[in-house]
Amino acid sequence: MSKKAIICGVGPGNGMAIARAFAKGGYDLALLARNKQKLEGYAEDDGLKGVTVKTVAADFSDMASTDKGVRQAIAELGGVDVLLYNASLYVAKSWRELTGPDLMNEVTVGAGSAVAAMRAAGETMAENDGGTIIATGGGSALDPTVVIEAPGLAVTKGAMRNAVLALAPQYAQDNIYLATLTIMGTVQPGTFYDPANIAEAIYEVAHVPENERVSEVLFASREDREAFLNRYA
Repeated sequence: MSKKAIICGVGPGNGMAIARAFAKGGYDLALLARNKQKLEGYAEDDGLKGVTVKTVAADFSDMASTDKGVRQAIAELGGVDVLLYNASLYVAKSWRELTGPDLMNEVTVGAGSAVAAMRAAGETMAENDGGTIIATGGGSALDPTVVIEAPGLAVTKGAMRNAVLALAPQYAQDNIYLATLTIMGTVQPGTFYDPANIAEAIYEVAHVPENERVSEVLFASREDREAFLNRYA
């Protein structure tokens, strides 16, 4: 029986690259995003041929919609072995423009709904043999000054990272591996941070031996890793 992966936040970049990586590994997939029509187009991607692909509409700015969407995906797939959470917003705003509700909307998409998705998938995983949950994080969680033009993103990625690190020991009690892949650079095709490279790293994290599991994996070029360490040495 094929393993099953649910991907929350599917678009033409990281989301589809992750879908292709898991399809290549033989996983049946559920793709979640707000636009059902776009999802159905993504499901026809040549990189997903040979596996079952379900599409489920979910609005990650609404935690109830996220919960419902993940549970629907589990029902349509017949289970879940891996959940990937990839939804977030990039909103460039000055302090004069950024309001409290603006910030909370970003945090809901990138952190609140991440927790909702993790919980929905975790309940099914805990009833079975466990599973794996991975969220795509960002370097702004460690150094907010790298996105001064988009402060809400830094707050959101920090919140998501802290949620993963705080909850990971609890999930582990139910044999669920919870982790974040913290991307320490700008996602861009043709660079170290190409979505295909990121997806490969996420796939590797999902299949790391149990004795090598860590709650945070830094995805960084040598230069970016050294620059970060030098700033905080």
